[in-house]
Amino acid sequence: MTRFITQLQVEPIIGTTKRKLLSPLVYDDELLGAITIPRDYVTDYASIPKWIPRWFLDQDGPLIRIASVVHDFGYTRGGRYRYGVRLSREQVDALFERIMLRMIEEYLPVLVKNGPAADEAHPIAKQRYTLAAKAAHKAVRIFGGSHWSPRG
Repeated sequence: MTRFITQLQVEPIIGTTKRKLLSPLVYDDELLGAITIPRDYVTDYASIPKWIPRWFLDQDGPLIRIASVVHDFGYTRGGRYRYGVRLSREQVDALFERIMLRMIEEYLPVLVKNGPAADEAHPIAKQRYTLAAKAAHKAVRIFGGSHWSPRG
């Protein structure tokens, strides 16, 4: 089953927009198996251009935050998630999208801020979050190349 095995635990790095993992983040991917982001890894979540409205795609929003850590790790290591597994930039971007879409399926009630009373809003919220995930994926495909570290 595709899911996060551990929870994201971070602390801000004072004077920056970056955060440091306080414990390993483990994601069990349906295609790649377990991916472990180590304790002390530094991330900036998503580098979202300021012209994109925060109500649509927020770098600190629950949908993109955790997927961005896995994505950042892949980018800074040239697609190397563990020994013997190296993904292309396109595959790392696809993993980013896959994580977000899985999060929508699994955590939609949590993503809807008004909780269970907002059940009737779930179809609309699902469409909105799916569109945001697709837009985030498209953005990293178009603008992410300069952040890719092929040597990792």
